[in-house]
Amino acid sequence: MEKITSENWTFTGFKANELLALISLGAKPVVGSAEPDLVYFLTVMDDEGVDVFQQEYSSLEMAIESINQKYSHWTFQDRAGSSSSGSGCGDCAAH
Repeated sequence: MEKITSENWTFTGFKANELLALISLGAKPVVGSAEPDLVYFLTVMDDEGVDVFQQEYSSLEMAIESINQKYSHWTFQDRAGSSSSGSGCGDCAAH
């Protein structure tokens, strides 16, 4: 069974039916500091990209442990490659 790791978290996820669980990077302001804190979000989205669930973690390791515990029974998905439906990271206009 494939798992999400610190090397693949930016382009993999777990998929089940119309839902996709993934980890994303975010930031939140720190009062009195010009530098924000980095945070990691475990997000479950529907097939239209609408968030169904989201949880914030202060470290990547905690987010990886949580997503693997909760969703690794779903299908492991490489989101970086293109698919027959035309979706995927390599298919957007930014590339």
